[in-house]
Amino acid sequence: MRFNIGDISMILNNQLRVIWINGAFGVGKTTVANLLKVKIINSIIFDPEIAGTMLNKIYPEEMKKENFQDYIEWRNINNEILRKLIEGTDKIIIIPMTITNLNYYQEIISGLNSKIIRQFLLVADDYILIDRLNSRNESDRWPYDQINHCIRSFESIDFGTRIDTNVMNLDSIVEVIIESIK
Repeated sequence: MRFNIGDISMILNNQLRVIWINGAFGVGKTTVANLLKVKIINSIIFDPEIAGTMLNKIYPEEMKKENFQDYIEWRNINNEILRKLIEGTDKIIIIPMTITNLNYYQEIISGLNSKIIRQFLLVADDYILIDRLNSRNESDRWPYDQINHCIRSFESIDFGTRIDTNVMNLDSIVEVIIESIK
């Protein structure tokens, strides 16, 4: 079933503009975001990672950071883009992005009404995450190397609704999110 903008009262009342899906690499954020985009007719996906890739291409080696989230420019660019999207469109903005530093997250949403943002944290055990990364033939070691850091961080982070994806299929995860925003 697809939801029109009028089908979900929070969206109709402009109480929801952003759905942020957080979680470790391999947990299914992007896949869930794409499925949500199909279910919520008036929605778009915003990928903050694109700005990080851009910065890493622009900066010479001596300026590069191991994690592009450590660039203040990355956080500022994404704050500006998110503001423009909220002001310039009536679409629901779905953001699949791993972020473990809540200060960075606060910088990205700075100046926005927190009531229009719903946060979901997808969690899974390390062996599940490794299996999922392996199944997508991930050749970059960086996501694998971040799994333990993400799991430790997410144990102590209050980032909205926690969804344990260990035993849930994708449709169930999407339904939990849809039910939560109705």
